[in-house]
Parts: sequence; C-alpha cells; structure tokens
Amino acid sequence: MVIGVGYVAIIGSLMFVLLPVVIGALTRARLLDSGQIGIIGAAPMLGMFVGALATSFHLNALLSRRAVTRVVVAMAACYALLGPSLGAAAVSFAPTVLALFASGVAGAALMGIGFAVIGTSSQPDRAFSLWIATQLAVGAGAVPAFGAVTDSFGLGGFAAALAALSATPLAVLPTLRALAPLARRNDTASVRAPTGSAPWPARTRALAASLLFGVGIMIVWAYAEEMGRVAINSVVATRGWMSASLLVGIVAGLVCAACVGRATRRMLVAVGTGGCAVAALLLGNTHAEWVFGIAVIVFAFGWNFAPAPQIGILGSLDSSGRLIVMNIAALKLGYGLGPLVGGMLPGTANYSMHALLGAICLLTSAAILWRLDARVQSLAVLPVSHA
Repeated sequence: MVIGVGYVAIIGSLMFVLLPVVIGALTRARLLDSGQIGIIGAAPMLGMFVGALATSFHLNALLSRRAVTRVVVAMAACYALLGPSLGAAAVSFAPTVLALFASGVAGAALMGIGFAVIGTSSQPDRAFSLWIATQLAVGAGAVPAFGAVTDSFGLGGFAAALAALSATPLAVLPTLRALAPLARRNDTASVRAPTGSAPWPARTRALAASLLFGVGIMIVWAYAEEMGRVAINSVVATRGWMSASLLVGIVAGLVCAACVGRATRRMLVAVGTGGCAVAALLLGNTHAEWVFGIAVIVFAFGWNFAPAPQIGILGSLDSSGRLIVMNIAALKLGYGLGPLVGGMLPGTANYSMHALLGAICLLTSAAILWRLDARVQSLAVLPVSHA
C-alpha cells in the first residue's frame, strides 16, 4: 500500500524536477521571449499551489481508487496535450501554460494523497525518508534521460515520454485498497482544537519565510541549466552535475536527521539555507566547471537539509498542525513565482541577478525563521494546561 501510493506521489512530483530541462530547451530554441518562458516555468508550480490548497480541503473525496484513476488520467492527458503545443517550429503559448498549470494541480493532488497515506503508516518517519530518497534517485535518472529525449526528439518527444510515464500509476491501483477505509476513519475521527498557538502575525511571518524560500530556490534552480551553459559552455556537463546533485539530497536528509537534537532548529535552518545562498551566488558568477559543480551540489544539499527544521519551527508555532499544511501551499506558490520573477530579469548571457535575488530571498527566509524560533524558545509557546 505505502509503496504503491509512494510511487503515485513520485510521479505527481516529476515536473518539478524536470522543469529546468523544459526551460533550457525553450531558451535555446529562441521561440519565446524571457517573460513568456518565465510564465511557462511558473505555470506548473502555481498549479501545484492551487492543487495543494484544494487537496487540503477535499482530501477524503480523493481517497479512493476511482478518484486516483481520474487524477492520473487527467495528468497524463495534460502532458499529452503539450506535444502539439511544443512544436519544433513554433510554441503555442497559451495552451502550453494551461496544460502545465492543470498538470500541476493533478500532480499536487497525487502528492497529497501519497503524503496522507504515508503519514498514517506504522513508521511514517522512515516511510517518508525512503520516499524522499527514492524521489531524488528517480529525479537523478530522469534529468539526463529526459534531456536526451528532448535533444533527440524535441519538446514534443519530451511531452510524449512524460505522458506515457505519468500513466504508469494505473498499474499500481490494485495496491491502494486501504484508501477508502482511511477516508472513513478521517470522517469519523474527532478533530482536536489547537491547544497552543502563536499569534497570527507570527504564523503569517512563518508562511512568508516559506514563500521566500520557495522563490529563492526556484529563481536559481529553474535556470540552473542555463547558468551552466553560460558558465562552462556545456549543457551535457551541466546536466551531469545537476543529476549528481539530486543524489546528494539523499545524504542531506540523513545528515539532518543525525543533527536533530544536537543543534537548534534555527541553527540547522541557517546552515542549510545559508549554504544555498552562497551556492546560488557562485552559480551565477563563475566560469569554472569545478566551481559550478561544487556549487550545484552544495545548493542541492542545503535545499534538502533545511526543510525538516523549517517544518519543526512551524509546528512549534501551531499545535493544530494547520500551519504545516498551509506551508505546503506557500512553498508551492514560491516555487511558482521563482521562474516568473526570473523571467523578468536580464538573462541569456549573464545570470548574476538571478543568483543575487535568490540569495537575498533565502537569507531573508532564514532570518525570519531564526527570530521566530528564538521567540518560541524565549517565550515558551506551550499548550494550554487543562489541569
């Protein structure tokens, strides 16, 4: 059950990993201006933002094999429609944006279903860690594979391959028999009111920090392939470094888990997010392949190191857990705005502005969370006693 639904969630998240391949191909084709490319890059992430919000309100309705089937078919259809839109001689801008946005909505729904099941498993921490490791491993193989497909068959071939792959979760539907009982249990479970929460201004700042983290990450990562092209003049080498960096994320999660309890949450956030910021500045301001490669790896390490303590800080601000759910939507919105903002900046020959703005967003996010965690520790936001 957990393995099957975990695979469904991985397929739902694929476009996020493959976005740099799409943006890089569109930039080199010179069929769209930078603003249009930025909108295309933002579309699936904004779709995931909407999908995450919708899923949080209608999760029980999605916990059935029939619902999962409909979502999978819808996502595959969206990717299939990309083929005609992403032609070799011309790109149909509006249909491409709409198809990517809709695929993002469907992808977020699949991820929400997967996370709901993983969260109710007998060992949720272990299951979620294995899911992250598997997702990163799949991504490490998908980036060069889909890059090669794009080079050989164009973005139309990319869309066809992705449509075929996104339909494969239909094969694991028989393993999802426990979805309906889980939905019934959620319907009958008592809902506990939050017993201890920070004021809304503090929670709003926490969500703003998540939003800035997402913007800072994606304003760099969405243009990483093009940064590599400018820095080392080799798309193939760039993709190799990006693929290797995804594998580093597995190590980052394990190292962070080992550090829990040995350092404060704000210190872990500062290390992870600060590392991302430094790496971003290097990515946008180097012409040495070894510097670019190290920067990509450090960026990926920090990106996968920081989320766990971030979520821990948010959880300490709201004992109901609602803030953590809202954090997913804020993060996806940031991921969507990153490419959009990046498309408004000067590029193609120099991506130093992308790197600088990304670093500023990341450091601001870390500073907000540092202050919030310090406040939690000093004021001791604790559940209200009913003794």
